[in-house]
Amino acid sequence: MFNLDENEFEKVCKEKLLLPEKPFKFMKSTRKAAVEILKGQYRDFFQMNLFWYNYKDVAIYSFIMVLAVKSQFKDFILNIQKHYFENYLGKVVDEPLLSGSEIMRILDLKPSKEVGIIKEKLILAQLKGEVKTKEEAIQYVKNFCRR
Repeated sequence: MFNLDENEFEKVCKEKLLLPEKPFKFMKSTRKAAVEILKGQYRDFFQMNLFWYNYKDVAIYSFIMVLAVKSQFKDFILNIQKHYFENYLGKVVDEPLLSGSEIMRILDLKPSKEVGIIKEKLILAQLKGEVKTKEEAIQYVKNFCRR
């Protein structure tokens, strides 16, 4: 599974295994998380928060996949799990504090790609621990547009 590129993986899942769309998306996300773990990308606070934000629904399955092929990753995976319980759970706001419509109202913007970019930058600031409240989010987007 790890020796296939994304297109080959999709072909195997859909054409050989005949996976419906929902199980395919689950497998694709689980595999992507496992590949990123195997690359050793999650070393600092922000990167680990980003992992949990992107993969919290499939994390345990990706851990199992990684350990099945590389048991020496056990301590690394335990560190990622420890980070979740000590630093992420209940401490990082991983839901957008402002909706796109709120951002448009605050900044007097029309619907555009810019709103999506601002919203994504806001969630990244939340994952870094820089923004934790709605008030801080409002100030962040106001300051973001002044740059």
